[in-house]
Amino acid sequence: MEVDASTPDLVTVGVEGSPVNHVMLRWAADEAMAHHRPLCVYHCWQAPVLALVPGSAHATRDTAVAARLVLEDAVEWLRVRYPLLVIDGKELEGPPGRRLVSHVRQRDSLVLGLGSRHRLAARVLGSTVEYALRHARSSVVVVPPTERVHRTNGGTGSFAGHVVAAVDDTDAASAVVGTGFAEAAAHDWPLAIVHAHGHSHAMQVSLTGQAGLVTRVPKLTGVVESWHARYPQVTMHLAIVGGPPAAALEHACAGARLLVLGRTSHPLRPVRLTDLLLARINCPITLTPL
Repeated sequence: MEVDASTPDLVTVGVEGSPVNHVMLRWAADEAMAHHRPLCVYHCWQAPVLALVPGSAHATRDTAVAARLVLEDAVEWLRVRYPLLVIDGKELEGPPGRRLVSHVRQRDSLVLGLGSRHRLAARVLGSTVEYALRHARSSVVVVPPTERVHRTNGGTGSFAGHVVAAVDDTDAASAVVGTGFAEAAAHDWPLAIVHAHGHSHAMQVSLTGQAGLVTRVPKLTGVVESWHARYPQVTMHLAIVGGPPAAALEHACAGARLLVLGRTSHPLRPVRLTDLLLARINCPITLTPL
């Protein structure tokens, strides 16, 4: 698939190695179906260091062949299960994070699998997810390395079966609410707009009206009302969750289908909380565009 300005908005998914993360592929395909978008599968590969030695060109050829097989297997797996979905695949040679980010446009969505819960190691050693979260212009959906991805209304949390949009008093609040409404409407799921605060060690969820939430997050003034007017069919709850932010959001997301977080251009502020949530949340997490 050659992507240019005339190409429709895409859901893109990056597959790494074998075995392919089928939970991640299924999530990406369901997203594409729900939003009526084509799905593009990317697989990045790099020539082995041995290939730099004169006379070792076969190492590169073998790696390229293996990459092609990984991509073909992923695309075939999807086409069997989603015969009505427009699906294409493409190999990209080079560092996965950099190559994927360069091919994904701002209005596209990039779906990645989380290979490890060890976020400190990922940050020190580098990872595709880490690079994408820092540099992608698009939204990034991170699917956890677990089969416990909630596609049905299950779980015991306060917002089981919901899209949870976590808001704070930053410029990302409007984008988070908008993404939450769009996802809830596309999948016919309820939405919970949640603010977590650290002024209490007790894990508690307090349902509140818009005025109560705006008092905590002034940047939401008029935002929730405006987005709800665009998506009146979405069942919406507003809540304030007590406890340290990471633990409070983990509590609120028990059984949730999706957590939506904001991304900002601040170099440090979102990193620690995002890392903690990636390590603890068992539903996919969408990070809004910068």
